Amino acid sequence: MKIFLSYAFTGEDLETVETRLVSVRDALVGLGHDVYCFHFDSARRDDMTEAECIARALERMNEYDAVLVLNTSERRSEGMLVEVGAALARSKKLIYAQHASSVGTSYAPSLADYTFIWHDEDELLTKTKEYFGLEQKHE
Repeated sequence: MKIFLSYAFTGEDLETVETRLVSVRDALVGLGHDVYCFHFDSARRDDMTEAECIARALERMNEYDAVLVLNTSERRSEGMLVEVGAALARSKKLIYAQHASSVGTSYAPSLADYTFIWHDEDELLTKTKEYFGLEQKHE
């Protein structure tokens, strides 16, 4: 499966975001999936505006079958919400990995095809591997 990874960046701890993205990407690739994440896009530049970042990510989303949303807190990520809307408009499969601290703070998870709740990084990886490992078997 080709998976687009959506994540919050603004206001987040960069080291934590980077570690999480590497772990999730590597787990998905290890299961045989093709993964896109704007954070690792070779076209990404530090001087890009938010609009340029979103435009690039949405352009790349067209190439992917599913969108995995990494929701890490109750804070709203505008870019992530734009990506969720684009995924819905494009009829992409939407998987919402919701941190327990954000349960009940948004209706975004109800828009997803599948949602799971995680409490820590180990549980995020375990549940991601469980879901996408099963998905691969049914392709």
